[in-house]
Amino acid sequence: MSVRGLTMDDGSPAQRNTPRAPRLARSARGAGRGTVLPHHRRRRLMALGLAAACALILGAVVGAGGGTATVHRSAQVPRGYFSRLRALAGSGTGSLGAAEETAENAAINRTLAYTPYMRIAGSQHREIALTFDDGPGPDTPQILAILKRERVPGTFFEIGVLEKYFHASTSEIVAHGYPIGDHTETHPPMSELSAAQQQSELLEQTS
Repeated sequence: MSVRGLTMDDGSPAQRNTPRAPRLARSARGAGRGTVLPHHRRRRLMALGLAAACALILGAVVGAGGGTATVHRSAQVPRGYFSRLRALAGSGTGSLGAAEETAENAAINRTLAYTPYMRIAGSQHREIALTFDDGPGPDTPQILAILKRERVPGTFFEIGVLEKYFHASTSEIVAHGYPIGDHTETHPPMSELSAAQQQSELLEQTS
């Protein structure tokens, strides 16, 4: 009893507390590593939310800047060969048809500058002359039908190369007794041809 009592009486407080201190320390250290306190969790959530917001803003700025740059680059890309051909073959600005129409209108305006569009042959009759140029073509039969229905004559200025496709209309014009004029063989710009070429265009059409 003396040995056990000595040990229990003299060392019981120390012996009860001393072994437990390391276990409590280990428990506290383990708790610090495995458990996140509420205020730490809030800070982490706030940091993650801020990082996500920054990423979204950065992505939006980069996307907007990239889209603008793409549009700008595409606007600067020159049109290809086939795109240019389509533009020339169309009827818009820069096309061959628009250029030809501009040149034709300029020629008409130059002609109208020195001669009136219509002349009066005399005061005793109210007459006008109907002329149809650059035929024969797909619309010639309809024109002939209208002239026949209205009982009025017309003069047709024809292009030689079109006769191989619409010669039946020319035969009908002759059958009605309407005059036929020479509009050359291929209808080139005569002012740009030499005298020999102009003569060839006129004579070839009448042969």
